[in-house]
Amino acid sequence: MDSDPKIRIKGVQALGQWMNQLPDYFFGGHYIQYLSWVLTDTSETYLDIE
Repeated sequence: MDSDPKIRIKGVQALGQWMNQLPDYFFGGHYIQYLSWVLTDTSETYLDIE
């Protein structure tokens, strides 16, 4: 994973926008694992970001 929380925020924001624009593509099964990784990440740098 990345070590800069700002980069992670930008990446998750972009992923959310793409998922909103192309739901069939992202929720078709192949890319859903990446969303799962983001939602279950317990990294302290991730948890401290508001």
